Amino acid sequence: MLIIGLSTIILFSIPRASEKPNVNEKRPYDRLFIWRIILVTLLLISSIIGICAYIKFQLLESIRPVISSLIQPNRKPFPMWTRRISLSHKKKKVYEINGSSEFKTKVIDGKGIVVVNFHADWCSSCIQLTSKLMELIEPMETLDLAIINLESNPDLVDILSVKAVPAVLAMSNGLVLDKFVGFQNAQMVEKFVEKLTANNSVHSKIDRNVSQFKDKE
Repeated sequence: MLIIGLSTIILFSIPRASEKPNVNEKRPYDRLFIWRIILVTLLLISSIIGICAYIKFQLLESIRPVISSLIQPNRKPFPMWTRRISLSHKKKKVYEINGSSEFKTKVIDGKGIVVVNFHADWCSSCIQLTSKLMELIEPMETLDLAIINLESNPDLVDILSVKAVPAVLAMSNGLVLDKFVGFQNAQMVEKFVEKLTANNSVHSKIDRNVSQFKDKE
């Protein structure tokens, strides 16, 4: 575009012939004038292309973060997980379990009823369910919430016969009092927690598997 502009300036600076044309003589179009028209046209076209390219670049830069967030898999914890970690440090009502030894110490040998929540990072319904369980359990004195990553604890998945996520088990003194598998709406989760606080739970067949933790003592 710079070359076209310089060429246009040079052509326009060349003076035209000073001789007077013969009116009666038919002359072809002035070639120099035609070249001026062509160069001006090219200059305008290149300017329009440059402006369009600049606008397109600015638009792409402005929407690039949005496109990246949609294309890239979302495996980072949601803000609610940050809230959970900070509150668990303060109240010790919500905590993560990593390994069978920690499960035995905090759940099997723990006091009171512990709601065990199996989740996976790729499971969006697990995150919603965990948030609801936190909301219900944190204010309570008799319930704790233990969060277990499905992929990081295959031994616990096998022992507790977890087949899918989300999976929630209520345990006390090494016994499974109640459980449910799959995402539940808010009303069902509230009823599940209320039933635990009312001590109306029934022992599960999974108790036989959990008993092996006590045999290791």
